[in-house]
Amino acid sequence: MSAWTYLIISLITLPLIGALSLSLNMLKFSLAKIRFSKVKENNFKKLENYILDNSKTASVILNLSLRSCIGAGMLALFFLIESIFLLCNYPLNWISIILVAMFSIVLGILFQYAFSDLPASYYANTNPNLSMKKYSKVFAIVFILIFPIEFIARKISKRIFGKNIEEELDSFNYIDVDVKLRAESSDIDELNSVEEEILKNTMRLPDLVVADILLPRNQVCFLNLQDDFSINIKKAKDSGHTRYPLCNGNLDNCVGLIHIKDIFRAQEIIDSNDALVKIKRDIMTVREDASAAKTLSSMRARKSHIALVEDEFGAINGVVTLENILELIVGQINDEFDKAEDILIKKTNDNTYKVSGLIPLHELSKILDVELFSEQASTLGGLITEELGRFPTQGEILKIESLEITVNQVDKKRVILCTIKI
Repeated sequence: MSAWTYLIISLITLPLIGALSLSLNMLKFSLAKIRFSKVKENNFKKLENYILDNSKTASVILNLSLRSCIGAGMLALFFLIESIFLLCNYPLNWISIILVAMFSIVLGILFQYAFSDLPASYYANTNPNLSMKKYSKVFAIVFILIFPIEFIARKISKRIFGKNIEEELDSFNYIDVDVKLRAESSDIDELNSVEEEILKNTMRLPDLVVADILLPRNQVCFLNLQDDFSINIKKAKDSGHTRYPLCNGNLDNCVGLIHIKDIFRAQEIIDSNDALVKIKRDIMTVREDASAAKTLSSMRARKSHIALVEDEFGAINGVVTLENILELIVGQINDEFDKAEDILIKKTNDNTYKVSGLIPLHELSKILDVELFSEQASTLGGLITEELGRFPTQGEILKIESLEITVNQVDKKRVILCTIKI
């Protein structure tokens, strides 16, 4: 083809690519905005609802389409500049071709940001619902073109890198990355500080598993069918909890759940452990490696406030409560029945904290801004025991990362209270 042909094709192609890129960006930003601020309208059509309900698939298609537009735009710019050089009778050698290619890349990035990313971000955030309605048809077109490419690429990647990479891709959502970045931003005008903190915690929830928040086995208060009935009733009165696992000897032999309300309702006939068995409820079981977010959803669906936590071999490692998971989102919940020692952390001066041995490591890491991690332990007390290789003694001092930890109080089974200096 002649230089004039390249010039004409490039001049026609570039505006089309730019318009397509702008449309896709409008759709991407409006999708992120709707998911972030929940401004979805009720009169969306079937196509718009499909995009919103399948945001993971939509985000993959949109990002691949935008990358294709950027690549095509750079190629069109290269042919445009090259044809101009040829029409001006400027000799092209390999050095000038490389320079033209580099200039096309820089110019393509500049045009993409100035004429697509910035205006799309502004207009889509101003009216995301209108943008979603206006540009959703563009998605239908690119979906037909891009989905086969994405499918083939995924299969090739799976064959080369293994099945795990496909599982990671399935758990990744480009749109949610945009939403998380919005949540992490410090200049969110729509939210006050409390709402912003809750949103940030919610975004972190999928990264946590049940093992991070469970109440360890040796701290679980349960009713034992091998104990006398009067002992079980006294235990329930003294502990002040609402729900108790009902076990035959230990948590591995849990037969159900006792709600204190059921005992009071039938107190005239509740006079033995056999009577407790008759009023027991079912108790759900979750894996310790289960997602905290999915566990929250499961517990809500089953209207369950407590669940046993089992390891990969089926042994019970402790329990998790609905309150444990909600505290990940809203922070520690204390009521008038909580004892002073139940408060997990209290700042005493600028660099010193009184900390419960039961505080989860992820929560302590967040508050103190340090990275505390253990494959075996989920609480501070467990981490101290793991670091020492034995159970600590009262008054013992150790250093973990940048922290100086003094063990203030222990009993036979657990670390009760520590002092941490940063």
